[in-house]
This record gives sequence, C-alpha cells and structure tokens, in this order.
Amino acid sequence: MLLPSDAPSRRLDEELDDLLGLLPMLRVTPRLADRVFDQLVDVLLERLLLDLRARRRCGEIDSRRYLDELEELVGACRHVELLPPPRRV
Repeated sequence: MLLPSDAPSRRLDEELDDLLGLLPMLRVTPRLADRVFDQLVDVLLERLLLDLRARRRCGEIDSRRYLDELEELVGACRHVELLPPPRRV
C-alpha cells in the first residue's frame, strides 16, 4: 500500500521493530512495560492513520470512504480512551 520510499512509513516500521524487540526484556524489567506499551500503541495508531492516508492517495478509496473510515477509526480510539472526546467549539 505505501511506497517503499515513504520515509514516515519506514520510520514507523523501524520504531515498531525496535519496540517489538524490547518485549522479551519486559519480564526482566517490568517498570519499562507501561512506557513500551504506550509507545507501541502510539506507533500502531500512527501506522493505521498512515495506511488510511496512503489508500486515499493511491486511489484505492475515494474521499468519502476515507472520511468514513477515519471517523470510524477515531470513534474506536475514543471508545477505548486512546483519544480524548471531541471538544465543543
């Protein structure tokens, strides 16, 4: 989906690999677990957003579908408290 030359995608893949490499150490150093988990969730969420944007950019989905899927993703993240509730303006 994403082009291999996409720098943000490569950065996220490298960061994800690094975080996954830390998982075996969490049994030995439990105080790192919360920090690693938070970073892992952030990277995975950012990856989902990048993939969605890439699908729109390459024409796999149109603007309406992009907005629908983005709204669904944001709603799911708010439901599990990964994102704050919407602010009223």
